[in-house]
Amino acid sequence: MEGGGEIEWGMCAADGEIISTTPRQRLQSRISKTMFLSLDRWVADRSIGEVWEETPYVLEGDKARDWVSRVREPDVSFISRERVEAHNAEHGPDDGSWWLAPDLAVEIISPTDRYKDIEEKIAEYLRFGVRLVWLLNPHRRTVHVYTADNPGGLLLDENATLSGDPVVPGWSIAVKDIFGG
Repeated sequence: MEGGGEIEWGMCAADGEIISTTPRQRLQSRISKTMFLSLDRWVADRSIGEVWEETPYVLEGDKARDWVSRVREPDVSFISRERVEAHNAEHGPDDGSWWLAPDLAVEIISPTDRYKDIEEKIAEYLRFGVRLVWLLNPHRRTVHVYTADNPGGLLLDENATLSGDPVVPGWSIAVKDIFGG
């Protein structure tokens, strides 16, 4: 994406090409809101970082040349306080996209998502240093948990509890509560 600079809402970039994304549906928005509010309260109360919703992350590019090759926009994300401070010191506190991978990326499957695209997204997150990825499936009421140590993922059903450890220490939620009890 030569000279591409900032990515607009509803888009991401992979291999230098802009990819349009479908706007969220209500179910996906409700789940995103649940995750965002729960994580944000926990993180803010402990001053351990920042939680974001639908925020672009430049995973690969050259800011000096205004060149972006890979951008992802998770539904919800978390960045540790130390990494936020380091990023702001280098790039400024309000300067466009994050030029890093989040510590946690939360993706919510929508009816229009293709399995191949989801697999690529998860692999890309892990390759660029995301420490924890949660893939939420509203229709199956499951959460897949991915880490660099377990790139195949761990499947949690609605009777399980999702934990943020060690990335968001101490935070947890019942999977059934993510999807509305």
